[in-house]
Amino acid sequence: MFHELARTTKEGFKKNAIPGFFLQIVALTIVLLYYFVPASHGVFDLAAGIKTQGGYFYSSLATAFFGGFVPFVYLSLSGRIAPKDRIGHGTFLVIFWAVQGMVVDTLYTQQARWFGSGAEFETIVKKVLVDQGPFNLLWATPTTILLYGWKDSDFSLERFREKISARTLLYSYVSVQVNAWFLWIPCVAIIYSL
Repeated sequence: MFHELARTTKEGFKKNAIPGFFLQIVALTIVLLYYFVPASHGVFDLAAGIKTQGGYFYSSLATAFFGGFVPFVYLSLSGRIAPKDRIGHGTFLVIFWAVQGMVVDTLYTQQARWFGSGAEFETIVKKVLVDQGPFNLLWATPTTILLYGWKDSDFSLERFREKISARTLLYSYVSVQVNAWFLWIPCVAIIYSL
């Protein structure tokens, strides 16, 4: 069982390594610009102002675009989404990530209340632990597995129930969670340092 679980996790890592590494590089570049290029502060202030004015609408729209639409275009162009599935999958990805954008915004807002909005090491560690601990373990990973499983079953609950078992759920959960930690622990640490 362990070897099969390790193989599943490794396959997930291979599939997501390049996009994940790219995302980490982009996040690190943003932080480096913020801290070491004072001329960039105007852009960051503008983005913060738009986020403040837009609230959940902005969070929803930005996450739907970057988490849903951009990956949808990439997956479609690379042939990983069949032409017959594009409308359904595209709609799903945009809506799923729009909702996740609001959920994550709520998490970030609540963590600022709990731990403050500073970028001290201790504050960043607390936020990363909550983000990658209870939030991911109890919300992000389970909802992603279940809803993506439904999507991958052609939006049929009956087909999804036929494909799913305690074993496949366990394998999916461990694989998704371990890979999420490899990707998101560095990313959220970078985000929380702004």
